[in-house]
Amino acid sequence: MSAPSLQLDPNERVHVLGLGSIGTFMAYCLTDVPSRPCTTLMLHRPALYDAFKKNNEKISITTTKQTQEHGRFNAEGSNAEGFDAEGFDAEVLDNDGSWRRTTRQQSTTEQTNPHWENTTNEPIRQLVVATKTIHTVGALKPLQSRLTPETTILFMQNGMGIVEEVNRSLFTDPVSRPKYLLGVISHGVGRDAPFRITHTGFAAASVGPSSSRPEEQGSDYLLRTLPQSPLLNATAYSYEDVLQMQLEKLIVNSYCNPVCALHDSKNGILLGETHRKLKLELFAEVVQIIHRMPELQGVEGLKNRFGMERLEATVDGILEKTRNTTCSMVWDLRAKRETEIAFINGYWVKKGIELGVDTPVNNMLVHRIQEIQSSWRA
Repeated sequence: MSAPSLQLDPNERVHVLGLGSIGTFMAYCLTDVPSRPCTTLMLHRPALYDAFKKNNEKISITTTKQTQEHGRFNAEGSNAEGFDAEGFDAEVLDNDGSWRRTTRQQSTTEQTNPHWENTTNEPIRQLVVATKTIHTVGALKPLQSRLTPETTILFMQNGMGIVEEVNRSLFTDPVSRPKYLLGVISHGVGRDAPFRITHTGFAAASVGPSSSRPEEQGSDYLLRTLPQSPLLNATAYSYEDVLQMQLEKLIVNSYCNPVCALHDSKNGILLGETHRKLKLELFAEVVQIIHRMPELQGVEGLKNRFGMERLEATVDGILEKTRNTTCSMVWDLRAKRETEIAFINGYWVKKGIELGVDTPVNNMLVHRIQEIQSSWRA
């Protein structure tokens, strides 16, 4: 079933890089916007275009009864329903390192040919990045020449510290680098297959600039546009506010991901007294770091928001609701994939060094996860 179509705005285009569950969901939500932008899916290998064609060049979303109440869905009385969004363009990273564009205006014959003649190097103005943090630099590198000071990049990812890593690796000159936005998303989304997702839980998204400095803030197009999607349920915030939301989510992930991964368990093992001492020691480290962060000095209510009692109550509440959930780092270790530990607990280690805070618990968790990863290469 197709969701009702909305008017296309030919003057605006958003590129989406990283088409896992969140990136695919973000692309779908862009079709949920009145006067929707043209949307280009960035496919990092030709085989993904084959999968895109197999899905009839659509993104398919399965909703639950709860999530049907939001967005442009018409289903009534069913527990689950499928909807399709169409009208996407695609660019494919070919084996020679060039991006090849296919548009909906091309013929079927051209679109089935994996070697298009229409190579593109056009600048990108709006880019949503939803890759795993550890793959971000590698995913952006083939696009580097197309990312200019007029480009705005929205990072919708777990972990923190990616802006610093991207600048260090790709955009060392502050004058020529893109502008950045940060995003936090709490929707439940699962990837069933390429371009097919299930929306398991309606929640919210938060977006905001990555800096409080006016000269480092670019176009506000995404900040204005994303909140217009009923399904995404996004709100635009100031830098200080979205930073605090990122930190809150990172605290949960810093406890949940490595501890569950080391025990190969669901979130429920973190409830109760078994791991409480570790939890409180970890919280004590991150609270000291947050209270010393220069960018948050003078923010009203900071010490209360990031106080030990409030943090424990918040994290335990989240864990209670997700006790049967298996977090991403568990799946990564099971599949012998590199984890995002460097951008989760590793972020606290780096910040601790910068701000003079000892982080023995975060250090230990990083070391133990990295030790497991190293054993695969031994």
